[in-house]
Amino acid sequence: MHGQGGKAVVACSCLRASYRDVLAPDPANVRFAYLRGDSGLFGERLRARSGHFMKEGLLKSQFDALEEPWMPSPWMPSRDPMY
Repeated sequence: MHGQGGKAVVACSCLRASYRDVLAPDPANVRFAYLRGDSGLFGERLRARSGHFMKEGLLKSQFDALEEPWMPSPWMPSRDPMY
């Protein structure tokens, strides 16, 4: 969509900095939302879901792979994770 004047919302985990670099080669044109929380919080929310592909057993590997974003970056930290 870059160069076409369009806007989009894309949802993905972007756990590693290298993934974010691929999605945002020009950080001036991209914004990410970082939903911060610990494994206890996200585990609780996963258990409350029904029929979702993400199983609680995968949560540890997601936190192990996470490279938290740091400022300055095109990230907009959220104080309260949402689902």
